[in-house]
Amino acid sequence: MTCHAWKGDQCVEEYGRHIKRALTVWEKLRPIYFPAVRRAIGVDLDVVEYAIVVHDLGKLAKAYQVGRRGEYRHEVVSAYFAYKGLEPVVGGEIAAVVAAAVLLHHEPILTSAYISGLGERYLPIYAVRKMLEEHDLSPACDPLAEAGDAVNKYPELKKELERWGNGGLTPRDMLEVVKEIVVQTAVGDSARLHAMRAKAAAVLYPLVVSDSVAAHVGRSLCGCDERDKKGTKIVDLALKGAEPLDVEALRRELC
Repeated sequence: MTCHAWKGDQCVEEYGRHIKRALTVWEKLRPIYFPAVRRAIGVDLDVVEYAIVVHDLGKLAKAYQVGRRGEYRHEVVSAYFAYKGLEPVVGGEIAAVVAAAVLLHHEPILTSAYISGLGERYLPIYAVRKMLEEHDLSPACDPLAEAGDAVNKYPELKKELERWGNGGLTPRDMLEVVKEIVVQTAVGDSARLHAMRAKAAAVLYPLVVSDSVAAHVGRSLCGCDERDKKGTKIVDLALKGAEPLDVEALRRELC
């Protein structure tokens, strides 16, 4: 079993089950948000669904499955797959937007992992390189099997996961893609940067809501983890009318 989240040394949610739960939440949100996301991004592909499929792939690495602590951030590895699986299909700019959303879906945790320790005001590339080089990024399982049937919709992503499973990825490969994401989303005139950030935000919001609600229902309401029955502020608002989600219906469907 590949674990998605632990309580101490006990797994409280399986990886594949979490992804399926997040996709189910997105199915309920899609009628509301997808038309706006499609207008913002400019492609018909459901990039939020894609982001959900890839957003936690970094958790399949041994650095997470074995270590689970320290400065390893799964979002960085996940962003690599987000970009590489999408760039041949929609081009580098849109791939970078979606990858940026994946990179930032735990933004306060991602940045604090480095900034608090390094005394930096921002997340420097050298810190990302250090993290990639000092952790075991090889998969702890068969990534294609854990990604599930959803990956079959994205042939380029499937190829990249096969390459990972066969030992064909290096920290340098991942770092170069992170640099490309940064260049695409953080370099240029102000008008372009505003547009890129607006596009990333259009993907990031439904990704975070789907991910957060799925995690809360799966770990707390399904009885696996009693620590937090209320959930985060995002979850609390989403389940109290801010989103078209019924908590009892979700409990029945996802548990």
